[in-house]
Amino acid sequence: MRQINLNIYPKDGYVFRDADGYVHQAESWKKLAVSVADYRARNGFAPGEPWEEIMTQQCAKTPGFCNEQPTPDPTGMSFTQHVLAWLAHAAGYKRLGQWNRIDDPTAANRAAICAVCPNQKALSTACGACITSIKTLRKALLNGATPQHQNLDPCAVLFEDCQSTVHVDPPPVSAEQNAKLPPKCWRRLP
Repeated sequence: MRQINLNIYPKDGYVFRDADGYVHQAESWKKLAVSVADYRARNGFAPGEPWEEIMTQQCAKTPGFCNEQPTPDPTGMSFTQHVLAWLAHAAGYKRLGQWNRIDDPTAANRAAICAVCPNQKALSTACGACITSIKTLRKALLNGATPQHQNLDPCAVLFEDCQSTVHVDPPPVSAEQNAKLPPKCWRRLP
């Protein structure tokens, strides 16, 4: 879905012309979407998708201020939170003795594959506590050692912390995840 840059104030203000011709005005995009939804409910109109309709109309008027936005995660978790959850899950496996370390040459080969993978995604630094927790969990998973492959970002498909996962034999991926992995990925099932 295309969306206007929410940091830019539109020259005409926050306005939306509904299908029946009524022009909605508000103090922000979110309030405008609420206004459209309320108006439609009061008048017995189909609810539609106010946010998408507002963005579509605004982007048609000012295409230079719009860009493609990713579909939001249905869990409401950020990418960084997903990676943190994966690390916490891995820590549980380690506590149960199911965190099988592999030899360093194999880890280095895996890291070389991950380093050129298009699915590498940087963590957001907006949550300092999350980043600190991720670094602490990495060290704990590697028995206090600093990760050898600090240039690796987490996997955007599996939400795995590549700095940690290259050192172990993780559980197999799902068929859905497998289909999204690149052909040369060491995590891909045959």
